Amino acid sequence: KDNNISYIGVATADSPEGPYTDHGILVKHGSEAIDAFVFNDNGQLYISWKAYGLDKRPIELVASKLSNDGLHLEGEPFSLLVDDENIGMEGQYHFRKDEYYYIVYAAHNCCGLDSNYDVYVARSKNFAGPYEKYEKNPILYGNGEDFISCGHGTAVILNDNRMFYLCHAYQTGNKRFLGRQPILHEMFVGEDKWVHFTSGNIAKTKQNVPFQNTKQRKTSNFTDDF
Repeated sequence: KDNNISYIGVATADSPEGPYTDHGILVKHGSEAIDAFVFNDNGQLYISWKAYGLDKRPIELVASKLSNDGLHLEGEPFSLLVDDENIGMEGQYHFRKDEYYYIVYAAHNCCGLDSNYDVYVARSKNFAGPYEKYEKNPILYGNGEDFISCGHGTAVILNDNRMFYLCHAYQTGNKRFLGRQPILHEMFVGEDKWVHFTSGNIAKTKQNVPFQNTKQRKTSNFTDDF
């Protein structure tokens, strides 16, 4: 807070409980490098992040190859997506299905009682891009009924290849004083090769119970995060 600059660091441990060893800064890029995400593309690790303050350029989602030990960037960072709409862009999640790489990301304002956070998606046939933004974005948002906003999440892929997207949201009414809360929605790639949610594009508190049914659902090849 003393200089309004944010970078991404890295620490390691032999177990999730620690203790951790701080290895210092991993990503130093612009005046704000946040929201690190590590993606394993068939053995090649990449790290992506939100970059801000890049010589008066708009906000970008940027990526770089990552060393196998996760402690160093390899090569030059490259731009994945540019916030040319000037609506904000962060909290990205990467996955691959069939011929497309997908970026599910957050747009607009994340925080506070006036937040209007929502979920967008873009796709490309190469991890490095170029990416095409979905013309019907946002794919998930709060319309003021159950939630006023939602975004910045990661999906979990079950054994039957169903995907559940966990992100944060603000509830409507006087529950908003609780701050941001986690919400879960099932998402899928449709026949149009775009990402959708089974309950529609409006965030809801009540949804169908997510029973697994491996016999009735086709399996697909996904590449998830590392």
